[in-house]
Amino acid sequence: MAEGSEFAVSDGETEFILDPTMYGEGVRIKLVGSDSNVDNLTEDKKTVRVLATFAGNDFESQEKIPMVIKVIGDINWQFEDEEDSKLSPAKKFHKIWKYLQEIGCNVPPNVVVLDENRAAMTDMTANGGEFFGKVKRNKISVEAGMKKKRELSKKEVSFLSLDIDDVKQRVLGLIESLSEKSIEIQSDDPYDLLIKDDGTYEIVLLDFQTISKYMYWREGDKFLTQKEIGDKEILRGRVCDELDKFRSDLLKIKA
Repeated sequence: MAEGSEFAVSDGETEFILDPTMYGEGVRIKLVGSDSNVDNLTEDKKTVRVLATFAGNDFESQEKIPMVIKVIGDINWQFEDEEDSKLSPAKKFHKIWKYLQEIGCNVPPNVVVLDENRAAMTDMTANGGEFFGKVKRNKISVEAGMKKKRELSKKEVSFLSLDIDDVKQRVLGLIESLSEKSIEIQSDDPYDLLIKDDGTYEIVLLDFQTISKYMYWREGDKFLTQKEIGDKEILRGRVCDELDKFRSDLLKIKA
């Protein structure tokens, strides 16, 4: 069976033969959908949570790893190597993840290429954490706009107890460090805040499709990207404003 191919093992289970150039001969991953059959994953339903087990010609793991399956669309990253620019969307996604991991960014521990357009990544919420990013922010904004009142969840209370100035400084520091490497994160979804069960948090990069690396040139003693410097300042201001609004909206709905 060719690498990147899949077949149904049983109802709700799918197995992929992984690319041997990346993972070795005969390595496969079996996915058991916990909230949906993996076969139903489409562009309209871009993620699904599964339990994954790995096996090869001479081994079979019994460990079930919580993972999220993503459909990969267009990639913004500008690859310097012409061969890299010809890779499939999922392999480009994996290459960006690997690069960000190598330069010290907080990203999911594992990303596995399933086929040309799908990848599996570690589910960082499996231990009870919750992401406070664009999706959560928009949901709370709608509730606040409808003037709803309710008891806040444990994670929402934890978010309100964070030192928001510390969060801002850490996010802005991330933006600055990436900018120095000619990397820009998307202005409307630049990062995710993972709130853990113990009330601590992590700043995580998840959306590798919209992260951009631009070619740069030298002007005097400065390196400039193809994006104007003003874009970074807009992003910095937006990050601070959105964190403040997030807190404000949560306080509005708090019963």
